[in-house]
Amino acid sequence: MTTSKRITIKLHFGGIFIWEPETVYTGNDVAIFKNCETRKLSRDMLCKLYSSYGDASNVNLYFEIPNCGLYVGAAEIKGDKEIELMLTAHEGVDVINIYAELRDEMPSEIASVGVKSHGKSAPTDAPHSGAQNVASDKDTPKKLANKKGKQIVKKSVRRQTKLTGNKKHSKSESNSAKEKGEKAVEKQDEVEKQPENEDEYGDATSDSLEEPEWLKEGLEGPEDEDIFANRAKANEIENQQQAKGTDEEPTTANQTYTMEDLQTPGSSKNKFEEGESSKTNEEWNEFAIDDEELLDTMWGDDERNGKGNSCRDFNAAVEFRKSDFELKVGDKFKNLRAFREALVEWNVREGYTMKYKKNERAKVIAMCKKGCSWKIRASPIQNESTFQIKSIKGVHVCGREYSNHHANARYLSKKYLDRFRDEPSSSIEGFVKTVRREIMVDISMRQAYRAKRLAREALQGDDIRQYNVIRDYAATLLIRNPGSHIVLQVTRLDENEVGIFERMYWSLSAMKNGFLAGCRRIIGLDGCFLKSPFGGQLLTAMGRDGNDNMFPIAMAVVEAERYDSWKWFLMELKIEVGAENGAPWTFISDRQKGLVSAIDDVFPESEHRYCLRHIYQNFKQKFKGKELKEYFWAAASAGNIRDFKIAMAELERADPKVGEAMNAAGWLNRIPAHLWSRSHFSSSCKSDILVNNLNESFNSYILPAREFTIISMFEWIRRKLMQRLNVKREGMQQYEGNLCPNIQERLERNKLNSRFCIAHYSRDAEYEVDCGTRVYVVDISRRTCTCGSWQLSGIPCSHSIAAIQRDKSEPEHYVDPCYSKEAYLSTYNYTIAAMPSEDYWDSKGAEKVNPPKIRKQPGRPKKVRRREADEVRGTTSTRKGLVVHCKKCFRPGHNSRTCKFPIHPKSKFYKVSSS
Repeated sequence: MTTSKRITIKLHFGGIFIWEPETVYTGNDVAIFKNCETRKLSRDMLCKLYSSYGDASNVNLYFEIPNCGLYVGAAEIKGDKEIELMLTAHEGVDVINIYAELRDEMPSEIASVGVKSHGKSAPTDAPHSGAQNVASDKDTPKKLANKKGKQIVKKSVRRQTKLTGNKKHSKSESNSAKEKGEKAVEKQDEVEKQPENEDEYGDATSDSLEEPEWLKEGLEGPEDEDIFANRAKANEIENQQQAKGTDEEPTTANQTYTMEDLQTPGSSKNKFEEGESSKTNEEWNEFAIDDEELLDTMWGDDERNGKGNSCRDFNAAVEFRKSDFELKVGDKFKNLRAFREALVEWNVREGYTMKYKKNERAKVIAMCKKGCSWKIRASPIQNESTFQIKSIKGVHVCGREYSNHHANARYLSKKYLDRFRDEPSSSIEGFVKTVRREIMVDISMRQAYRAKRLAREALQGDDIRQYNVIRDYAATLLIRNPGSHIVLQVTRLDENEVGIFERMYWSLSAMKNGFLAGCRRIIGLDGCFLKSPFGGQLLTAMGRDGNDNMFPIAMAVVEAERYDSWKWFLMELKIEVGAENGAPWTFISDRQKGLVSAIDDVFPESEHRYCLRHIYQNFKQKFKGKELKEYFWAAASAGNIRDFKIAMAELERADPKVGEAMNAAGWLNRIPAHLWSRSHFSSSCKSDILVNNLNESFNSYILPAREFTIISMFEWIRRKLMQRLNVKREGMQQYEGNLCPNIQERLERNKLNSRFCIAHYSRDAEYEVDCGTRVYVVDISRRTCTCGSWQLSGIPCSHSIAAIQRDKSEPEHYVDPCYSKEAYLSTYNYTIAAMPSEDYWDSKGAEKVNPPKIRKQPGRPKKVRRREADEVRGTTSTRKGLVVHCKKCFRPGHNSRTCKFPIHPKSKFYKVSSS
């Protein structure tokens, strides 16, 4: 166990000590400082704590002796000697009461004044019998403050009298106090402000003290009303309740009476000063006590009533965050499990191993496993589930255990749960090093794997259970996001059996409405593998916003990528986006299995484009070479039929047909041109894209979620989309341009290229544009160019920009409205509602769903997509795919070690051999 101790300091300030007839402190302000280390405690530290509330250089500090009260004594703290004395007196006590008293508020001469109920004071020029003498003018305020029974009257704005029923004061007692010479003065919190030229305490240089002004004015009300009557009444109520045998406190016993409480009913003048208006010290930002402090006060009543000692309620959430913590005798835990967790945590941090001698519900005894004398015993409190440490004996003398069996996989998963949440893809090797560095425990790779798996299960929930509650999740999602489209398809082997999950369609209303409001009529389709234990594939439908960024529309989890699953997905998508409505939809895909036939069946009038990158991957396997690649891209990117035929003719020339073998042009002609060449694309969707890169980007965007189970995956995607809509909308609202940034950048590039074009006016809005060896015809009114780019994309090409500028117009005015800021904001004008945790889902007794059958693929699951040889792999360059050349003969296909050809004259090896 460590010797450090943390305590709570209650700093009382804003008052002074008086005699009533016991020593009391008038201040009502308390500042609480928790977790103060005793080894750092000093008078300077206490002054620093007080500096936030007053002048620390002009204050005396006192501490209350525990279990004695201020009546026995409050010792002044002058230095380290008093600090040690205070800590010794508070051994086993967690709370220390410190009282602050300003030196400026002590009068130069302080007297003990006896107050009678008649409003007259005892003579101040002679000492009372049986009491200490009145302090002379030679007594310093410091000495007087330490003398028991001396009176200090505080200067302040107003006076407040506190009457308590547990102290029995009456007129007769006050007279008796005067006869015996005891000092009885009302508690002075505040005194009415005196005139500027008058000293409140009279002449400070006189031999005797004059009565304060408020004493001279009379303390009792007219006729039979007396300020002590309320106190006597309170005592009477208390006596009556004690006679009844009840422990209830009287309603008036602990009530605080102010000067306003003593006013005559119906009168606005108080009984101390008539004719003067009452003053208030209220502030708009008053001190508030939170519920936890009130509960602490309630729990502390048992200790004050003698029902318990100052035992600590162990708070694991607080203690475990500390760099070190200790277990003490008397510590209380909410149950047996909490005690065991704290015991294990302490042993792991300190590097000890223990064994249980008894590990039962009624008693736990643990001792050092290596044979040290350390032993701890805990048992439940009678008639409670609260566990309490009863004894700790002996000490550890053994060394640190680096292979601590307490740090098992379950312990590590709980301890590093936040780390696995923030870094779900962190490496196992890194986790092993982290455990070694932070808690100095060596764990195996197997332990690390199990800890990560347990943490993932805790964060994502049980995999099977997520399928069981998927109906509740769907119902809550529809309630939170009205207009969304969620379809769950299950299969049943028997009507009485629980359904087995097969497919789930997932589309939020914000994404659907945003797509229809501002996106173009082109949809990208793609599928990707899921890496959860149950596998499956995720089908996605992706739109394009006005800035050419991805905009997810819908997605679905299916068993496999095939015709019936694609057809089911497209049927649900058709319900969402509607039929053609006069303008056909355009789809672009990677020619997945069954997708082409499914599109033809569900959207027969639509246009379908193939991703050119996937076509080229198949093309280059048979036809290699840079020349063929250039002609292939020229044919695909041609904006009109004439340029397409020219590119195909060049491809035929570069790879002529020999015999029955198929050449490059013949291979491409097998694929209809309207599926892969811009020259045959429809201009209705205002998009000239050739590759389905946005779907690939989305698959990479959700890569971490693809390892999660179904509900965790959908919730991860929903939260990302919820944040994405807000970020995109707020960013565009701050953007000052009228066109979306990416479109404006593309237009600027076309403007630079237009400098090399010369436009000649022809007729109406028609221009003839010379651009190198070619001449193009541009019609501004119809927004067409013979190159085909303007009408296909909706963005003016370089030829049309030359004509527009010749017409004294701005090219930005001729960009299609789908690229405008207004259209972009229309897309992101919708929001996704937040979702509560599973505890608050709308559960109406929906039928459970069993998970699908696991289709485990052979081999280790792949985390990264297989890339081609010529495909870019990150930012680092590699030699893979390059042809090796020999340094001796300069021939390809081998190196100098295996070379069998003559050495080339220009080779460095030739010079060496000739010499």
